[in-house]
Amino acid sequence: MNYTITSTLIPLSLALSSLCDAAFTRVNFTVGSEAAFIIEPATRAANNPWIMYAPTLGSDLPGSSEAFMIQQFADNGITVAGVNVGESYGTPRNIAGYDSLYNDMVNTRGFSDQLSMLTRSRGGLMGFSWAMNNPEKVTGIAGIYPITSLLGWSGATATANSYGSNLSDFNPIDNLTDMANEGVKLFLLHGDNDSVVPLTDNSQITHDRYLALGGDSTLSIIQGGGHDLSNHWFTDQPLTDFLIQTSLIPEPSSTLLISFAVLAFSTIRRRDQNQ
Repeated sequence: MNYTITSTLIPLSLALSSLCDAAFTRVNFTVGSEAAFIIEPATRAANNPWIMYAPTLGSDLPGSSEAFMIQQFADNGITVAGVNVGESYGTPRNIAGYDSLYNDMVNTRGFSDQLSMLTRSRGGLMGFSWAMNNPEKVTGIAGIYPITSLLGWSGATATANSYGSNLSDFNPIDNLTDMANEGVKLFLLHGDNDSVVPLTDNSQITHDRYLALGGDSTLSIIQGGGHDLSNHWFTDQPLTDFLIQTSLIPEPSSTLLISFAVLAFSTIRRRDQNQ
């Protein structure tokens, strides 16, 4: 997957289903003092897989734009969840909110302790900031024109004011090593005409640095693509497939479980014989 795909800007006439009419259910709840949601399929896949979505800045995110993807997630038994941490730009407050969501999903609701992430725009800062602090919990991150550099976008001043000093300690593009070593996979979808979140300063530099670290990253470039809600961002099949594949963690086979049991029994027996 270590290559760059170049896509062309093609109008799509795909009829998207309304989230209200699709075969899944959205439930809003609170985690601590923050609003959260969970979008459940009719039937969960084995191991209760889930995708963490960012940003969640109101009840309309995710919305009808994401219906194409969420329907396919539901068809594969994958749940989507998110929490509204406000305009946090990936600050420690942001991370605390995602920690709370993770603990609720895993410890209270019984979902997998590993997840994939769907990030969009400033959700990139939120998702990548949490993932670089919790790389062992993340299998893959998909980004739709994601911000991955604190100072590499039009809102850099607001971001800098949120952090204060030592920005490099928090900047995702400067903290990719642990994620690469842990085997977190990336899929970045970005336009080469994005003036809000420039490709070069965000997805491109993330992709290049990740490959240099030995990580697995795919960069898909939409020629002429800007920073908008055009269908092509949300009906990208490779990105959707990436999230499905990185979410569905197979359960150990019965053969593997038996092998572990035999190994454990043999180890205990040898230990007892040597005592």
